[in-house]
Amino acid sequence: MLAHFEQMMEALRNKQEQANRIGMFRSGMAAQVSDPSLGTLMLEFKLYAVRRPQSLERLQFFHDAIFCPTAHQFVALLFSTDLPTAA
Repeated sequence: MLAHFEQMMEALRNKQEQANRIGMFRSGMAAQVSDPSLGTLMLEFKLYAVRRPQSLERLQFFHDAIFCPTAHQFVALLFSTDLPTAA
């Protein structure tokens, strides 16, 4: 999950136009949401983590790794109209 998020962030950085970034994000999220195995896998792990404290800590770590430090960066990247040119 974290690797998928990082790949999406990198792909978004390479798109100069805001409309292209939003379209890419929309298709990536649609593909992820429509994958029934991913939703089932996440639900199973969350239920497993609720019953086992060491797994709950791991779940919290991954959640924080994905969403906490990059949430503002992700929103800025997705909706910014003035990105630097990709090298």
